Amino acid sequence: MIHALPPLLQRSLASLAPGATDDAAAFTLDRQWQVTHWNAAAASLFGREAHDTIGQPLWQAFPDTFDAAFYQQCVDAAGLARPVHFEYEGAGRWLDCIVYPCSDGLTCVLEDISAPKAEAARVAQLHDIYRNVFQATSDAIWHWNLDEDFVFRHGEHFRKQFGYDIVDTVFPTALWHEVVHPDDMQRVLRNLETVLADPAQPHWSDQYRYKRSDGSFAHVLDTGYILRDDTGRARTMIGALRDITETELAKQALLESRNQYQQLFDSSPLAKWIYDERTLRILEVNRAALKQYGYTREAFLQLNLLDLHPKKEQRRVLQLSRAGKRSDARYEGRWHHLHRDGSVAAVEIASTGITYEGTDATIAVVHDITEQLRLQDTMLREKILRQKELTRVILNTQEKERHEIATELHDNINQVLTTIKLYLEIALTDEAARPALIEKSYRQTQAVINEIRSLCRTIIAPTHTEPCLVHNIRDLIASYEPVAPFTVHFDAAPDFPALPPEMSLTLFRITQEALNNVVKYAGAQNIWITLSAKKGCVRLKVRDDGAGFQPARRRKGVGITNMQNRASLYGGRATISSAPGLGCTLEVELPVPAPATTDVRTTSA
Repeated sequence: MIHALPPLLQRSLASLAPGATDDAAAFTLDRQWQVTHWNAAAASLFGREAHDTIGQPLWQAFPDTFDAAFYQQCVDAAGLARPVHFEYEGAGRWLDCIVYPCSDGLTCVLEDISAPKAEAARVAQLHDIYRNVFQATSDAIWHWNLDEDFVFRHGEHFRKQFGYDIVDTVFPTALWHEVVHPDDMQRVLRNLETVLADPAQPHWSDQYRYKRSDGSFAHVLDTGYILRDDTGRARTMIGALRDITETELAKQALLESRNQYQQLFDSSPLAKWIYDERTLRILEVNRAALKQYGYTREAFLQLNLLDLHPKKEQRRVLQLSRAGKRSDARYEGRWHHLHRDGSVAAVEIASTGITYEGTDATIAVVHDITEQLRLQDTMLREKILRQKELTRVILNTQEKERHEIATELHDNINQVLTTIKLYLEIALTDEAARPALIEKSYRQTQAVINEIRSLCRTIIAPTHTEPCLVHNIRDLIASYEPVAPFTVHFDAAPDFPALPPEMSLTLFRITQEALNNVVKYAGAQNIWITLSAKKGCVRLKVRDDGAGFQPARRRKGVGITNMQNRASLYGGRATISSAPGLGCTLEVELPVPAPATTDVRTTSA
């Protein structure tokens, strides 16, 4: 089989003629490996002239240049009867070799490729460094050839970030338009064109939405470095595409959170503002504060914290602001604030340190307590008036009781004692009448004792080893039975609790006052007294079937008022319902101060 010679080999063979020259080194070998032809390029490449080489075996002429691998390639060419093309490294150089079998031996053509090989190695090394740089960043790297208008995408990070299964691929620039969000395209293009047209701009950067392979959009930051020629024209652009979706979503969430906080801040019914801790200047204010203080928003934001305080408080404000310059400073207190119209309001302020737009600040929540203090002052004055009225009633009651005691002593007991005195004076001189007079004096003295005992019972509450309201009321009822023209029906609930002595005495006195009123005014035939307990309260009810009266009419006595005042001392109330001819009902309700044991008693009287 005859093989066509490659052009390089044809030229090299032609150069074997005497005087011919060629860039490729060429020589021929006979079947005994002796050199039969040696061209000038071979002499130049190996530093050995033809007359020193022809006729010698190749391995003898060049013992250190060609090794077994080279000879094996030559044997393969002869054995296969076809040219063999290979690269070979020997004697410190790389050679591109073609061995062609001939009828009388072999023709070898060699070209020194050491320089291209070294350049290729350097390029490969740079390529490895380039790839390592890609691996060191999470950005998707691209290279835009502006002259030929194509973009080279280095695929690994495009696949990881955006899902495109590409590996170092060239794309026409038009395809980039398909992945930029339509709403962002015109803005990005205008920015890009402006930067490329300005020779003084070495960088370009923009944010936009980039379409992923699944059709969703990622927020990206795209930056590029522009390479220009001597005229300033942009020729190449190398850039990096970074997925900033998480950052943008976090910004959006932060913005939404801030908007929600702003809405809460603005819509709060309490006045609020934020001020700079260092300058005390108002930074933000809500609608409630503007309404409360009478300012427009613009005017309020021109204020300093001191502008809201009377002069007598400004020094204290400065002292506290200096002492509280910490991000976590908290304060609560009462102050006075000036409104725009000059009026002064009492306020309670709660404040805490915050960071507002990068500034150490304080947020203050202000509660206007002017009306509250006014009501408290009014209530205090009313309480004092009630206490004065109660004191007046107590004093009147005491005077009434003293008057009644004095009247009783003067009109009754004193008269009886005067009679006894007269009986005894006569008995001293009249022996005949003496026994009868002494008997009369004895009976009168016993009457006085009984009268004094009855009088004392109305003044001093009955006492027992263990004070019991039920027992005391029974004793009170018993004291009326001999002389009263009515019947008393008494009922106490089985679970009626034992009360503190003072409360028991209060209910006893109210019952006593009610019975006295019935005796004096009602003309009743029956009185019903009931004691009960329910839901933390004790109740006393006194009802009669007497003449009744109009409760709304002004009364001269203090009995009813006294009963009501006694009930109010324990946070209770006393109410009276009556009408002419329908009797009268007194109901008293007192809260029980603490759990107590149940009285032991009978339930009927």
